[in-house]
Amino acid sequence: MGDFQQLLPLENFQWIHPKKININEYEPNENIGYLLEVDLEYPKELHDLHNGYPLETEHFVINGCKKLTPNLHDKKNI
Repeated sequence: MGDFQQLLPLENFQWIHPKKININEYEPNENIGYLLEVDLEYPKELHDLHNGYPLETEHFVINGCKKLTPNLHDKKNI
């Protein structure tokens, strides 16, 4: 696998208080990983640059169908 690819965990999940995680000390090759729930702000100065392919997707109902849709909106609890 490449430098930043890892197998998905199957067991031994643990909840950790967010204040105990220092993302600056994370090493990608450790045997431990994190899934984070975050709020994201998409700065207006990036909208033109990212308009063709926004970085984060969000579920929207479009014409009665739930779709995973890229957009430039700010995100909460993703």
